[in-house]
Amino acid sequence: MELIKNKTNKEEINAIFEDVKYEGIYKSEGTNNYLPYYSAKDIEIPHSTIISKEAEFENTALISVSKGCLYQCKFCFVSRVYGEYEPFDFNEIIKTAQKFNGLTDRIGLIAATLSNHPDFEKIVDELNKIGFKVSFSAFRVEGLTESFLNKIIENENKTLVIAPETASLKLKKFIGKNIPDELIFDKLKIACEFGIKRIKLYFIIGFPNEEEEDIEAIIDFIRKTREIARINSGRSVIITFDPHPRKVIDGVNSPKMLMTLDEKIEMIEKLGMKPKFIQGHRVTDKETLDVVEMVLGGLVNQDIVTLINKHGGKAVGLTGKDGNFIHAKKMLVPSKEKAEELLDIGQVGEITSIDPEIIQHLDARDFIPVVAPLGTDAEGNAYNINADVAAGKIAGVLQAEKVIFMTNTPGVLDKSGRLITGLTARQIDDLFADGTISGGMLPKIASALEAARSGVNSVHIIDGRVDHCLLLEILTDAGVGTMIRSH
Repeated sequence: MELIKNKTNKEEINAIFEDVKYEGIYKSEGTNNYLPYYSAKDIEIPHSTIISKEAEFENTALISVSKGCLYQCKFCFVSRVYGEYEPFDFNEIIKTAQKFNGLTDRIGLIAATLSNHPDFEKIVDELNKIGFKVSFSAFRVEGLTESFLNKIIENENKTLVIAPETASLKLKKFIGKNIPDELIFDKLKIACEFGIKRIKLYFIIGFPNEEEEDIEAIIDFIRKTREIARINSGRSVIITFDPHPRKVIDGVNSPKMLMTLDEKIEMIEKLGMKPKFIQGHRVTDKETLDVVEMVLGGLVNQDIVTLINKHGGKAVGLTGKDGNFIHAKKMLVPSKEKAEELLDIGQVGEITSIDPEIIQHLDARDFIPVVAPLGTDAEGNAYNINADVAAGKIAGVLQAEKVIFMTNTPGVLDKSGRLITGLTARQIDDLFADGTISGGMLPKIASALEAARSGVNSVHIIDGRVDHCLLLEILTDAGVGTMIRSH
């Protein structure tokens, strides 16, 4: 507004808007410094004008159910910008929803405080009668009743979004949102018992008077929430390290022991074992496997364990051989010259089954398993296994909430080299078919796809070279890589 108000040349105004394809508006007398106040009954209910499978809320029509907010949280402008809380009329909400009949089967209800609408359940019931499934924005935890939880589950929602903002008593008072932690934990426990599979929490970092203990309070809160979710819904998260994850932790604690593929080859060469290849597949003979087991199961595994423990976790190192965790068989590669001929590439294996008992035992006691991808067959022969394949298989068996592949590329790229931020199983099949996904990305994407189709909610491929990539992918809406879902 100030930019337009201070300009005197109409051509300059139009030039501002040229690149974004909007027509400039020129007012020689300037623009108003205020907007008139409108009551909820005087305005059209805000709603989506575009529905797309490419949108953040895929094929969902978003409809606002209220204006303003009952609460006066100091960090939020809703109550100040939009005035006092006013729920939109029930009939007007339904009339707005009917515009989307035949265009989509899902409506998303949004508001600063959904549960405060006096006709909330009536709205959901009526939308269900029309044929819509309903999604919901964040709830104030005080209004999260069992009746509301039933509505969430009945509409096939698996995620509950709550915004504690902070876990520090000092900051709760400071921002005016002093909801006791125990009330939140009680509500989350009930939500999990009702069948909620995922809990999404929003926190604010960077308050002016924030101190280290305030951040520690958030960490403690998340740990307790994870425990509630684990006990009541059995969900878990798997992370796998791939080449160049050196930027995951900054500074003097940079995990330099996480070796790249080249460094592993160099170490094997130093031990007098030059790597051999057959048709692009690394040959792993018995002597080489001994070195691989030493590097993966010894040096790398134990250094990761030490690093996690140093930073407050409880890590345990193991290989797929421990407790007959990973069952494998010898991998044979088809010959390029003779299709019927299978080539032996040594002690390289493919997984036949996973016994998750040892992982479940550790997870139940809050340990973090660090797994070296080695497996054994019924005769006790050991095999080296592709780490991506192992991670995907383990995630599927555990029905993990997420599996994250950390690699040395931004994610899945299209033919123009641009990052594809989201993919479904069907879209991946198309990318395989047209050759967009090829080379070293093939086994990684195949493993990701298998995990997604095995029941893992989301699979992420992220660039381990990006500072704080793991935090950015998990804790921000935009993320930094490619997220894959089964549908």
